[in-house]
Amino acid sequence: MTIGSFWNWMHGAFYGFFFGLVMSVYNIGKSPDISLRKIVTNTVVSSIFVWFAVGLWESFGWRAFQIPLIFLTIASGMCGFFISWSGGRRG
Repeated sequence: MTIGSFWNWMHGAFYGFFFGLVMSVYNIGKSPDISLRKIVTNTVVSSIFVWFAVGLWESFGWRAFQIPLIFLTIASGMCGFFISWSGGRRG
């Protein structure tokens, strides 16, 4: 049983990295006063994880929520959310 074609995976990865980096630049521009390490861990990594999950959903449609792919889709989205949430500014 194959899980999508090579182009489905490339579309999901491209979607995740492209929109993740675009949203990271947008978020970095909104708050330029935070440290470089926090920028990398909070915005870049979390945006790439979240947009990779969206890219998988965009590429595979509702098949992204069936048994083999749901683990990757949900895990990627949740990792991105928790990285963003835990790296937020406090104070």
